Amino acid sequence: MTISDQDKVDIVKINRGEGIVHLIIADHLPWGCEEGDEKEHMYLLQEKINLYLSYIEGEQLLDDFPNAKGLDVDIQVYGKFDRSQQAHSFYARLQQALAGAGYRFEFILKD
Repeated sequence: MTISDQDKVDIVKINRGEGIVHLIIADHLPWGCEEGDEKEHMYLLQEKINLYLSYIEGEQLLDDFPNAKGLDVDIQVYGKFDRSQQAHSFYARLQQALAGAGYRFEFILKD
């Protein structure tokens, strides 16, 4: 599953030792191609995050993983490609908005 699968949570990783449940988005799409493609990429990411928020706030996460109860939530994007300048700005806005809702958000470049 990847960012393109808009109806599925890609990966859930529970780290009880750190007190965190990681919800991971697998992003295989490149950044910085054509402007229209970049806007579509941002749209897909935003929609995927909205799906994750619904998954958390609708308590489906706890139904699927009861041992996640009481843990902090960290939404991570595992990107195959580094972000463009415009994507960096977009991520900063997402990080701020999600922090305001009580969630951590980060990008991790994966080879």
